[in-house]
Amino acid sequence: MATAVHRDRQWRRRHVHDPMNETLDAFWYGMYAGMFVVLTLLVVWTFEEARHLTELGDDE
Repeated sequence: MATAVHRDRQWRRRHVHDPMNETLDAFWYGMYAGMFVVLTLLVVWTFEEARHLTELGDDE
């Protein structure tokens, strides 16, 4: 009997629509996308700043 209950719970977990789970998934995908954008901009800004500083050094 316990295995039938366990099997039923597994089936429900996989097949029953859970909007909260989808909301959390969308939230985390957005968080990861946002972190990717921020890190990319930080890397680009760092290289631009380094290029700017080396150009200043060449002028002097």
